[in-house]
Amino acid sequence: MVLGNPVWGKDFFDRLKEREKLHYCFNEFKEGRRNNLAIIGLRKIGKTSLIKQFIFELEQKKEKCFIIDVYLPEKDTESFISRVLMEIIKGSLKKMKIKEVSLNIDSALDIIQTKYPRSTLLIMKIFKELNNKKYDLAFTLLFDLLDIFSKEFKNKIVIFLDEFQRLVEYEKDIESPIDKFRERLMLLDNCLFIVSGSSVGMLNRLIASSKSPLYGHLDKISLRVFNFEDSIEFINKKKRKNIEIGKNKILFLYEITNGNPFYLDIIINEFNLHKFNLHNNGGVKKINNTLFQEILMKQIFKVDGRIYSYFDSLMEQSLTQRGAKNYSKILFSLSDNNRRPSKISKDTKIPFTTLPAYLKKLQELELIEKIKRKKGSKISEYDFIDSMFKLWIKYVYSMKEDVLFLNIKDEIKIKQDNLNQMMETFHTQIGQSYEVRIRELFRKFNNEIIDDVLLPKFSEVENLNSEIEIDVVAKNKEHTWVVEITKEHMNYPKFNKFKKKLELFKEKVTKKIIILTCGIDKKVEETAKKEGYEIWHLDFINKLMKEYSLYRILPL
Repeated sequence: MVLGNPVWGKDFFDRLKEREKLHYCFNEFKEGRRNNLAIIGLRKIGKTSLIKQFIFELEQKKEKCFIIDVYLPEKDTESFISRVLMEIIKGSLKKMKIKEVSLNIDSALDIIQTKYPRSTLLIMKIFKELNNKKYDLAFTLLFDLLDIFSKEFKNKIVIFLDEFQRLVEYEKDIESPIDKFRERLMLLDNCLFIVSGSSVGMLNRLIASSKSPLYGHLDKISLRVFNFEDSIEFINKKKRKNIEIGKNKILFLYEITNGNPFYLDIIINEFNLHKFNLHNNGGVKKINNTLFQEILMKQIFKVDGRIYSYFDSLMEQSLTQRGAKNYSKILFSLSDNNRRPSKISKDTKIPFTTLPAYLKKLQELELIEKIKRKKGSKISEYDFIDSMFKLWIKYVYSMKEDVLFLNIKDEIKIKQDNLNQMMETFHTQIGQSYEVRIRELFRKFNNEIIDDVLLPKFSEVENLNSEIEIDVVAKNKEHTWVVEITKEHMNYPKFNKFKKKLELFKEKVTKKIIILTCGIDKKVEETAKKEGYEIWHLDFINKLMKEYSLYRILPL
């Protein structure tokens, strides 16, 4: 297995809900009820692995279907059509139990012609049209081939098209490829199409926009990063059993990777490969702070690291080839949490009037996203989609020009100091109680509006610890907010206890908030809301923590 490449079988992890949906759609398809699918997710999130695992599971079940699995190359119509043809040829030989090792295309076609004569003739015709550069005709004939082949094969066909959004790029060779795809998609009842892609915005527009020809023709599976619990399980599965990482180090890994399996896999693999010269307690090998930082330095901060190389290549492909230094300036500014266009313009010296064009391009490249703080508001903010990429831009890429004037030793020391500072800040914050951290969060409010919630600037944020104990009391001239932070499941007794506290609180309260770090009984939540309490779930709190550059509160 090559690290970072798609995995399946014993190396595959989780994605149970997504796999269940894929199998459900396939079983429905077998019964004559077809729902084509689109799998959408960021780069390196595991889309291709999910597809490979699903194919593996179909093969393990010995499902009687024909599988075509094609990756769409960039701006290369001929290569795409050729790949589909080769998948049909190779798959046909496999179904006929014939090894393809020493066969050329002509020999392979001679063999499959005995079983699939009409399909073979059409394959030959499409190859001929490709040689004549008649790509539009070849694309049309490709759908005729799928129809004929499904009839000769006498069973269902499942077609996987990875990086499907690139079909739009073939417009130079094919007139309205998306329209043509939709027209034939509707007619090919024996073909189930499962498309995927990492250009999230573009793929969403292709399948979910009411203006798109594909609107309503594909159901969506959104593939996301692992949540906290799944990330811990992934780490424990991937690491060697005799390696002990430590709770705080696992928390830090989750924080910087945001649960992205690609980054976690690379770092855990590095732990596994290390030849330990550490504390050895009964065969258990502990990752100490020195080794932990050494491995993060190697993979993220040094040029030969896998994560460094991936980001460097991403920048090269996305920006450097376009020769626009301003894009880098904007990314540097965003990494310093300058999210509003006015602040970015001031920081980068890029005129405010020309900045939107650069921001739009960075959005199209799926490097940043636009965040609207209030419904109907015209004020937008921007941030990185990938938190690890943000870290790399801030602490590594921003130094690229500076390191030209530094020796290697000084460069490494600066990067090491940056990593040390990050880890110290992290450990300081997670070492504090929930109450302390949430009070620190409230002190950072400065009249922002996030998810339609006004967060006023408070002159005083403290806890009340006299006759009654209240976790957070936040005040200014106009507002007095009182906050209860739950560390256990919220039920009626706990809710009533908080209500009694407020009855003893002598000041006028403008907002009553219950912050949930665990769950809450549904009826209790309904009652609380009816009585004017706001319920803030941990997802919203962590969104605010990110907004104010604080580390998340993790449910341990």
